[in-house]
Amino acid sequence: MKYLAALALLLIVAACHSGEHKIEKRSYLDLSGTWQFALDSANTGISGGWFKTALPDSIPLPGTTDAAGKGFLNRDTTTLHLNRVYRYEGAAWYRRSVTIPESFVNRTIVLKMERTKTSRIWVDSTLVGGSRILQSPQVFDLTALLTPGEHSIAIRIDNRLDLTPYGNVHIYSDETQTNWNGILGEIGLIAMPHTHITRMRVFPDLPGQKVAVEIGLRNP
Repeated sequence: MKYLAALALLLIVAACHSGEHKIEKRSYLDLSGTWQFALDSANTGISGGWFKTALPDSIPLPGTTDAAGKGFLNRDTTTLHLNRVYRYEGAAWYRRSVTIPESFVNRTIVLKMERTKTSRIWVDSTLVGGSRILQSPQVFDLTALLTPGEHSIAIRIDNRLDLTPYGNVHIYSDETQTNWNGILGEIGLIAMPHTHITRMRVFPDLPGQKVAVEIGLRNP
């Protein structure tokens, strides 16, 4: 059955391209490394325009404020649950410059962030949007803003529990993984052809020994 699924996917991809054009590959620009950083416990960063100015501190990503020693030293000695060495709940800002290569021209460019909290994204001085997705990567389309050359990307992560639409889930609990602030997984820019697969679902039929594949395509 896995061979049938693979064959179905290949046929769909091939149908999106004429025989005289080769299939374009996706390009990836890794954004892991040192980012500018600032805590925003007073929640004044947006009104103060922090997304367009250099931030005073630095932090490695992927990572968390806890691991980088940012926040307030935790003096709680309880043994009933996990204890963060440095506690912080609220907004934190992450900012860096990025150089977009010419090879990204005429392609869809998205920012992908894995394992983070409630976020807002700015490119230069423009607000792109935000996300409260916790269970899967957050993806933002930056195509209209990232032309070749140097740009700044600012990310505001807020780990306050009242911002999540899911209630008191494990990702916020001191009994499980603690309420960290940061980006723990992959972070980078993906450049892909404007026509590309956006999702795929596989529906196996074991008694019938067949499989159905549902593909989502973006074809502007």
